[in-house]
Amino acid sequence: MNLLTFKKTARRFLSKKTVTTVLFISLLKIYAQPPSNTTGSMQKSSLKDVIDLMYSGHHLSFGLYLTLCERAMISKTTGNYNMSSSPQLGYEFRFTYYYNINPQWSLVSGLYAGVCGRNYLLTIPKQDIDSSLNEDYVDNGAATREKDIFYISIPIGVQKRWWNNKLNGCWFADLGAGVNWSLSIEQDMLTEELYIPGQGLVQILSMNTTLNNNGKPWLTLNSGAGHQWVLSNKNILSANLNLFLSFSKVARGSYQITVPGQPVSEGEYSVSTTHIGLGVNYIFTGTKKKFKKLVK
Repeated sequence: MNLLTFKKTARRFLSKKTVTTVLFISLLKIYAQPPSNTTGSMQKSSLKDVIDLMYSGHHLSFGLYLTLCERAMISKTTGNYNMSSSPQLGYEFRFTYYYNINPQWSLVSGLYAGVCGRNYLLTIPKQDIDSSLNEDYVDNGAATREKDIFYISIPIGVQKRWWNNKLNGCWFADLGAGVNWSLSIEQDMLTEELYIPGQGLVQILSMNTTLNNNGKPWLTLNSGAGHQWVLSNKNILSANLNLFLSFSKVARGSYQITVPGQPVSEGEYSVSTTHIGLGVNYIFTGTKKKFKKLVK
């Protein structure tokens, strides 16, 4: 091989090696770059970084609650027969806005809509009515159950959060108040009759109840606690236990029990919207959108 031939061969070899080296370095740069997938990047971020970004803006949530409503208050004024009541189930839907001051504190408001149940229980011994009857006269709590106290509420309060990295979320507590309005019909009138042999249908009970707090708003004291979990999409799932304490008897009325041959029994009947609620909220944080803007 002469000198000219050696130089040409060496030039071709170096040219191929250079191209291979440049290609390898280019591929290395491509695969060494962090992934553009925002979810993957967010997962590599610490919980504290995600939380700081999450609470740099404000949040909206939707929630559904099962409530246990306070029993009706019934007081006898005259007569022999007593009525009673038991706690009743209700429901509440919540739209909540969180004005976030920082990851630990928020101001909370929104719009809640719900319904409270009510009932009464009444037992009259058959001997007091007619001994020929097969059984006592009984209006039990299930048969007299009504879900007719509808309301809306505008709450305002504060929420405090305690973050825990191990739980990937936080414990929280709420405290505030609410202004409420009734959506119920103005009045409910009830009569109960019993067939008595030889007398026909006889009215045993009459009740007249106003359900809308006489058209006036009323106040509630709201408190609660629960836990929030940060989901993989960086929204939040929240489980809550709440107490709503009403300062007004929204439903008020009177009743009269008329058993043939017995003194008339009369009394007062009232119901508030005080209740304990257990529910879940899904909180939209918008964190993924914020993260995408940061990585662009």
